[in-house]
Amino acid sequence: MPVTSRIIIQRQGGEVVAQFSLDPGEYSVGRDASNVVTAQSDYISRHHARLLLSPNGISIEDLDSTHGTFVNGVVVQGTAQIHLNQAVKIGDLYLTVQDDVASDTSPDLYTTGDMIGGGRYTLRQEIGRGGDGVVWLANDEHLQQLVAIKRLMPELADDPIAFKDLISEVQKARTLSHPNIVRIHDFVKLPDEPPFITMEFVDGSDLNSLRSQQPNGYFTWERLEGLAIQLCESLE
Repeated sequence: MPVTSRIIIQRQGGEVVAQFSLDPGEYSVGRDASNVVTAQSDYISRHHARLLLSPNGISIEDLDSTHGTFVNGVVVQGTAQIHLNQAVKIGDLYLTVQDDVASDTSPDLYTTGDMIGGGRYTLRQEIGRGGDGVVWLANDEHLQQLVAIKRLMPELADDPIAFKDLISEVQKARTLSHPNIVRIHDFVKLPDEPPFITMEFVDGSDLNSLRSQQPNGYFTWERLEGLAIQLCESLE
């Protein structure tokens, strides 16, 4: 992680309410002025959470707050690992850790409030990432609906193979139609913008988050059976 991190506190609509530049260390988060990271909201506890910034990664611990701390839509019980640019919900606000000094050689990531797709989509928060892509929650300003947007990781933005794989993903997904499969809306490629996919936004937890909530950190067959059946039904 970076030597210095920027902590950004935002409202759901993207309005920034506070920013902090912090070195590696352990920092308290809450409404009380004694905290290092402070945010004023009736839904933020006086001592809401503890944020750990270290060379080995980033984690956040909920301090028995009234309205909770959420990572990927899952309530934090104890401590949860997070990554750069991932939005963590604290009460009714969102906390994001970013690199405070962006490298000139690294492509820029999307940031909350950006308007892409010729101004049609307003980015609200990052909701996930994998080996080749980043997924954002966005508002479709034409239809006034929430959508999910997937773009390639910055280092793959100019990779022709990754670009081809992105198109292939859309082509294959659009041949499938089932309530258990996320709908792909469109593939968008405009001048001076990285290409991206627009998808149905499903408000819920991913499989890894569900697994972490299970006793001993793994699924029993009774719990897994229902999920496996849903998966198989979608592939019939």
